[in-house]
Amino acid sequence: MQTYQEFFDDLAIRWDSMQSPERIRRLQYLLAQFEQLWQNARTILDVGTGTGALLPLLPTYAPNAKIVAMDLSPEMLSRAKSRPGSAPLLQANGLQLPFATDTFSVAICHAVFPHFSDKPAALLDLRRVLVPGGTLLILHEISREQVNTIHRRVQGPINSDRVPLADEMRSLLVAAGFEEILVEDATDHYLAVAKKSADKVPVT
Repeated sequence: MQTYQEFFDDLAIRWDSMQSPERIRRLQYLLAQFEQLWQNARTILDVGTGTGALLPLLPTYAPNAKIVAMDLSPEMLSRAKSRPGSAPLLQANGLQLPFATDTFSVAICHAVFPHFSDKPAALLDLRRVLVPGGTLLILHEISREQVNTIHRRVQGPINSDRVPLADEMRSLLVAAGFEEILVEDATDHYLAVAKKSADKVPVT
């Protein structure tokens, strides 16, 4: 059976051509909602960067932040290298983040969260690498139902990968020890925002 890495390596060569012309505009709209967050950010982790769609955008919002991007697929990363910007690119698994505890001001999961096979474990590790008070952003520039429909139609390891319903996402984030949780399950995007609390012990 094809692995996730093999699937995304095969997809990499045509991934950008499959995207809507409106994709960047929609991402800019979502990112622009967090002006204060970007101004205060010192370190940003782009988890599952793929071909690096966010890499040219993030420096315009957070010019003072150090940005690190990672992805499971080396073929996706090879295409991310051609994006403007100079963010370090690492091949790594989102379930085993190769970073020290309390490292990043912001962690972003753009179009990758459904692919975490163990979502509770992934959220715990994302919380670990955030500084106290750090922010997690989970986002898609299309709706939850659009994402899930696309995955249902694909033959391969992502066939059963789903974006959670809003209530399920909130429960997952609470269990992982996040607070100040906002989930927008809209007709044209999906967004979950949560902060790492400094004093709450995650439920295990």
